[in-house]
Amino acid sequence: MFSSLSSRFYFKTFFVDQDISVFKVGTDAVLLGAWLQNLGHFENMLEIGSGTGLISLCLFQKFKLARYTAIDSSIEAVDLTSHNFIQNGMKNYKVFHKTFESCFQYQTIKYDLIYSNPPYFINDLIAEKNVNIQAKHAIAFDFNLFFKMVAEALTPKGKVALIFPFKSKDFLISLAIKHKLYVEKICYIFPKETKPANRFMVLLSLEKGSIVDQSITIYNEDNTFNDSYKELTKDFYLKF
Repeated sequence: MFSSLSSRFYFKTFFVDQDISVFKVGTDAVLLGAWLQNLGHFENMLEIGSGTGLISLCLFQKFKLARYTAIDSSIEAVDLTSHNFIQNGMKNYKVFHKTFESCFQYQTIKYDLIYSNPPYFINDLIAEKNVNIQAKHAIAFDFNLFFKMVAEALTPKGKVALIFPFKSKDFLISLAIKHKLYVEKICYIFPKETKPANRFMVLLSLEKGSIVDQSITIYNEDNTFNDSYKELTKDFYLKF
């Protein structure tokens, strides 16, 4: 089933087993999962590119009775997501070995939340050892098609939540708007107060309205964790 379970990462109410062939637990996934817990009530959810299943497990901590679907183009990630869902007592879920294109091509199911920590662009690729790069960082990921298909798979009041490198913001938001997905909330992520934002999280909706701006800083200047980061993730990390 797995090439090698390499480690287990413990959170306050769940844990995530990790495998050397799948990207490990990272700050981006925890940030998105923690942010989403406070943005509404969701019943039927889809995670695209599930990896370890971490974001869904963050949501499961609050939404125990919701329905979860997870897809990944990596069979190792699919196996690992299923494993982590089972080990943490999740019951109402489905996990599929699919790309987003094949997932949306024929189905008629609508979701009230779709979320992803998706592939970055080619100039954002990070070299890592012992990692299936194609599972996470696709060179030819079609974001135009992604937004088109995601918009069609939402309920009328459905939401899309994503985390991206900050320098991709204007381009990606313009693509989303092209497919009538509008920014409802945006959260800028600063590594330190004196450094520019390097990530952003965005909540997109089919309904056009006012935009709520937020920000989070990860570290203080002395490399301790900033209060905004601790407040957002305090329900998850053991250290807070």
